[in-house]
Amino acid sequence: MDFVVSTDSGIAHIANAFGVNTVVIFGAGDERKTRPFNSRNLKIIRKPNLECAPCISNKCIFHTPKCISELNMERVVTALQLF
Repeated sequence: MDFVVSTDSGIAHIANAFGVNTVVIFGAGDERKTRPFNSRNLKIIRKPNLECAPCISNKCIFHTPKCISELNMERVVTALQLF
């Protein structure tokens, strides 16, 4: 496999641990604490400048979570091209 695109989940951590190029989409979580360990094959994507991030709540203060709904997918494509 050439790459994995995933949220911050078990799949992202396993792929990263095996050296697979991994793009991790972060919503409200704190990538400084929960990102996959191997930074050599890791790209992290998140919506910048959110006043509510990082968030540890199970309920969003917005009706639709901005951290995911306003994420620009062009950033994911660009990250893939950088591998």
